[in-house]
Amino acid sequence: MVLGCACAARPAPQLFDQAGEGLAQSKARGGAVVLRCQPPDAEVSIDGVPVGQCSAVGERLPVWGAGWRHVEVKKPGFAPWETWIESGGARAVLSAELTRAPEQPKETP
Repeated sequence: MVLGCACAARPAPQLFDQAGEGLAQSKARGGAVVLRCQPPDAEVSIDGVPVGQCSAVGERLPVWGAGWRHVEVKKPGFAPWETWIESGGARAVLSAELTRAPEQPKETP
């Protein structure tokens, strides 16, 4: 199941340990979630843990353990994209199309 969300919670410290274990497990068995991004060099994080550029991790998105995971895609100059996914064996394809962030008006002195 995939849900969009504009909110994010800070990850608990133990999630960083689980992330390292999850990355190793995911590489060993293959991920069930595919992430396609535009632009492809956007940075991906799962539960607040950076996992690399979308072009490098997109076909094997590391999703570890059962439960809800927060996926975020960012690139400077673009509005961030984020969603929540429920991992646990289901296959899913996510498309993250980042849009250019509106330029901030320059203040005049």
